[in-house]
Amino acid sequence: MPSFRPASGGGACPRHEKPLYSQPTGIVKFDDGKAVTIMKLTVIGAGYVGLVSAACFADFGYEVTCVDKDPRKIAALENGRIPIYEQGLEPIVASNRQAGRLVFTENLKDAVASADVVLIAVGTPTREGEDAADLSYVYAAGEEIARAMPVSYTHLRAHETVLDLV
Repeated sequence: MPSFRPASGGGACPRHEKPLYSQPTGIVKFDDGKAVTIMKLTVIGAGYVGLVSAACFADFGYEVTCVDKDPRKIAALENGRIPIYEQGLEPIVASNRQAGRLVFTENLKDAVASADVVLIAVGTPTREGEDAADLSYVYAAGEEIARAMPVSYTHLRAHETVLDLV
C-alpha cells in the first residue's frame, strides 16, 4: 500500500488506493507516484479547536478553508499571526498557507459551497449559572450552513443537535 506524507514533511499515514469520494477536487500524490482524489474541507470557527483542526487537515494534504466571523482574527491569520498558542501550530499554519492548502475567510457561503465536508468547531461556553454547554453558536452555525448549502448537496450525517437545522 502506498504511503502518504503530510505536506510539511511529518510522519506517514497509510491511505487507500481508491478515491475517497466520487467528485475530484484535489490530488494527493503518493510516494509511488499514484494519485488519489481528496476532499475539500471547510471548518467553521478559527479558535482552539477549529484552527488546530484546520491546520492539521491541511498538513495531511487536504484543501481547507477556515471560516470565522471575527474580521480581526481572519486578518491576523492571513498575516501570519496566530491568535492562540498551541505548540508547533505556527509553522504548520505558515507552511500550509504558503502551499495554498489553508485559507482563512469570513465568507461562510462561498466556503460551504466549495466544500465536500463542513465541520463545526465554534465555541460552546458554559451557560451562566448552569453546568451545561451553551450550544447557541452551534445552532447558529448550523442554520447558516443550511442557508448556504447548494441545492445539490446531499446531507450524509449530523449530530442530533444540528440535524433539524439542515
